[in-house]
Amino acid sequence: MITLPGEKIPVVNHEKVKIIRKQFVINPDESSVIARHSGLIIDREVKGEHKLGLLTRPKKYLPEAEDFVVGIIKSRENEAYLVDIGGPTIARLGETEFQGASKRNKPNLEEGALIYARVLEHNKFERTTLTCISTKDNKQWTTGESFFGELKGGFVFPGSISFCRDLLDKRKTQILDELKKHVAYEVAVGINGKIWVSTAKPQNLIILINSIKKAENCDPESFKLYLRGIKQHWK
Repeated sequence: MITLPGEKIPVVNHEKVKIIRKQFVINPDESSVIARHSGLIIDREVKGEHKLGLLTRPKKYLPEAEDFVVGIIKSRENEAYLVDIGGPTIARLGETEFQGASKRNKPNLEEGALIYARVLEHNKFERTTLTCISTKDNKQWTTGESFFGELKGGFVFPGSISFCRDLLDKRKTQILDELKKHVAYEVAVGINGKIWVSTAKPQNLIILINSIKKAENCDPESFKLYLRGIKQHWK
């Protein structure tokens, strides 16, 4: 069944259903949920757990808390960076919102720099708030190895929001894992439709980008065959 934003969807045995909260708002009466986006309703049982979700192909990015995003520094304002993440408004990233940063020890990012960040808070009345502090990784920003932070070198290219969402899903990371069997590379996937990649050998960069783009319209087996076919081109 197809649903539209704002449409109510009845839910039976609400307490026994795992609802993807990024896609639905739960009604106070708990007898229905409200769709945040348009899409195909997916009502299925996975490993004995009943799940309710939406299959969507959004064209515009709407920020939500905990989204991972690739952004571009546009300017500075009041001890913060203003960042373009492709959302309805410019986002805000505090100058000390980096792992281990302080007022005296913090990154100095230039206009045009790329960053990988997490959406901390979003509402329609204020700027989206970003952070480069991870809740799972403790590597300091000064090491250059922190999970979030400035993306140096490499190349950023667009991908559909639904494809980027799949790449960020741990159950659907075969694409990135398969590529690692052929070439060493770094990647940062933004759910805002931006993918950043970097390789030690620049000649591999175009092949890597084309391979990721190819994967969007391939099933896993076809993608493996494709990679075998271009094996001789990796340097």
